[in-house]
Amino acid sequence: MDSKDIEINDIVTNDTNELQQSKSLVNHKNLTLVQVYFTHKKDAYLYLCENIVLHEGDHVYVSGKMKDTLGIVVDVRHEFKVRPSKYERVIAKVDTQLHGDLTISNRFLLSFSRNCIGKEKISKWFFAPQGEELFISTYTPSPFPLDDLSQFPIQRERLERGIQYYKDQRVVYICLDDVYGYAIVQGSECYEIEFIYQNEMIEDISCGCYCDGYCKHEFALLLELKELVKELKTYFTKQYSVNTYVAAIDKDVLWHMSVRWARRGIISFTNDTEPIIVN
Repeated sequence: MDSKDIEINDIVTNDTNELQQSKSLVNHKNLTLVQVYFTHKKDAYLYLCENIVLHEGDHVYVSGKMKDTLGIVVDVRHEFKVRPSKYERVIAKVDTQLHGDLTISNRFLLSFSRNCIGKEKISKWFFAPQGEELFISTYTPSPFPLDDLSQFPIQRERLERGIQYYKDQRVVYICLDDVYGYAIVQGSECYEIEFIYQNEMIEDISCGCYCDGYCKHEFALLLELKELVKELKTYFTKQYSVNTYVAAIDKDVLWHMSVRWARRGIISFTNDTEPIIVN
């Protein structure tokens, strides 16, 4: 779709009183009219944006019917005349800029720095801003070893679905920060999982799907985490031990979010450690 094809003449207004009451667009230098494309809808809509500097390729969240869906800016207009009441707003710009080394590990890219692909940055790639809300769970299993998932109290049917989720590569992000773990799993929608991992034991695991009991998302995460820990012990002991921190993100997710739409920057490949450096 050509962003210039959308007509906005039908929303031009001569109601000067309404414009003045809503900060006249003629004089308001911090307002832009942006066209935002939503991949799953295969369509774009116009939104007003105030006090957020946007460029083509930026990822944003908006108000209205698309409020929980990440969109991509495909056009930014600085000269326009519209009725403000007719438009929803851009409410947040997502930071997709990456700085630091990313090391290849199978289908994941790993970072051992909290400043590269940390939880706070990556969670906004999947979830619209809506304030912090704690998980509430009445299920508190006894700690169990990651190496023996037979001790994880999950129903057989959910276990089998979790194995399939693991095979389908639904786990797209894992972060281990000291003993605290966080992960994102893609199901019918994206779900957050929080857990504690210390002394090779799993404690207090909880998924945002609010399933009655333990769920397929958690079991898929445990299978993926088991493989990640094995990789850390085999190939990245030194890197991980420095800060007791690692973040792992699916390569396809990172490409789609941070590289595919980027219009500037440098990607550098080296032969020694095979990192990807995105500036």
